[in-house]
Amino acid sequence: MKKILIYILILIILVGVSLPIYAQTQTPCQTDYVRVGGRCVPASSYILLAPLPCAEGTPGCIDGKLKTFNPEQKDSAGKSTALGTYLNLMIKIIIGLAAVLSVIMIVVGGLEYMTSELISSKEEGKKRILGAIFGLLLALGAYALLNTINPDLLSTDIKIDQATITVTLDEANFAKTEQTVATAGTRYALSGAPSPGVSDFIRNRLSQGQPLRTIVVDTSTRRAYFYVGPAGNWNTFVAVPVNLGLNGIAEIGQAQAGDGKTPKGTTTLGSVALASNGNAVTVAGGRYNVGAAFVNVGATINGTDRGIGFHGSANNALGTTNGCIRMTNDDLAALTPYMRAGVTVLIK
Repeated sequence: MKKILIYILILIILVGVSLPIYAQTQTPCQTDYVRVGGRCVPASSYILLAPLPCAEGTPGCIDGKLKTFNPEQKDSAGKSTALGTYLNLMIKIIIGLAAVLSVIMIVVGGLEYMTSELISSKEEGKKRILGAIFGLLLALGAYALLNTINPDLLSTDIKIDQATITVTLDEANFAKTEQTVATAGTRYALSGAPSPGVSDFIRNRLSQGQPLRTIVVDTSTRRAYFYVGPAGNWNTFVAVPVNLGLNGIAEIGQAQAGDGKTPKGTTTLGSVALASNGNAVTVAGGRYNVGAAFVNVGATINGTDRGIGFHGSANNALGTTNGCIRMTNDDLAALTPYMRAGVTVLIK
């Protein structure tokens, strides 16, 4: 019991530290900077929950302690070095911890060797000391060897050359089919009533808790059928007029980005944007007015969403689209609240 108390006391002495705190009047930092450890650092820097030991010259190192980490720091070539700097610091900290633990184990092994009269305990103490020394030499030796062979082996910077990829999006042809906010403004027109049957369908079906399950777009008749039951159940639907892509229809597997065609296939509804306070939904960075709503149908090419959906128009006209499905603003305003993500869409 006495030996255990001695070990504990020595360990407490080894790891105990005192941190004086000085209170003093400080000059306010300039805009976009905050004060950390008596110095002003960029507000974009991450403030560590606890300071880490660091070498002088390390970005963010104050009095041998790293208190902030700037994820935006770059080298002379303009490449980000934040991750590499952080990982290099972690390597040094781990080696430092290995050294501290080795010293502790050497002290514990020495005490065990000196305070025990049993040969077996003395042997255990010697093994503990030798193991600690070997572990420390292994850590330091590995670092020194790699640094001697090639310092770049210890560089943890992820050097990935930047590449610019230009993609022609479907919105590139919006100017051919949509009115700009600059010319049409941010409002949209209404005729005063949705298509025949829509109000009754909402009042008797959708508003009574029957969820919209399937939307079938018939490209031959230019009509969209909204079903509250399985597709083909002709007693539970309403049909509204629509218009499609200016270049026609793309068969399954033949759609291309920017082709101006409405793609056939089965998808599910995604994001929904509904106009508010009479202001139209806009797309392409707010440049084009697409009327009362935009409901993404989830059409993709190689896993990339094409941005095709149901939408209206600034003037409420059923003109052709850039591949989307155009509805009147009145029908959109009435049905969009029930067009929720996950509803099946069949374009045939």
